[in-house]
Amino acid sequence: ERRPLRGSIYSAQPIVVDQPLWRVDLLEAVGSRPGSLDRAHHHPAFDGWEPGERHFVAELSAAPLEWLAERLADLDAVLAQAGVAPDTAGPGDADALRNAIPEIVDVVRRLLGRVAAGELGRPDDDRELVSARIGWL
Repeated sequence: ERRPLRGSIYSAQPIVVDQPLWRVDLLEAVGSRPGSLDRAHHHPAFDGWEPGERHFVAELSAAPLEWLAERLADLDAVLAQAGVAPDTAGPGDADALRNAIPEIVDVVRRLLGRVAAGELGRPDDDRELVSARIGWL
């Protein structure tokens, strides 16, 4: 959703993405080897900002990139499973999403590679852990 400009005609354009529809959590248990994705799941629907039930799908842990690409390729199915109206997406959104799949999958591939290498997802040695949720989301 585009919001009104907050400054001159040259000011930044506020754009809001306001409601989650679906979330994929590429997680693993603390004691698992990095990159195992043994706790990977997705939330096909949300109630406002609260995620619905976790759905554990074997293919998501076994082949996360392929699974993600398949899901992103079918926006209509994602919307249907989320229980939202098909017109929630704009007329060109499905095509735009399909065109972005290679880039999205490449970024996820690189990040998962860094997790498996032990570069990401590791606690700081000198920081007291007060919450398991330390990411940016």
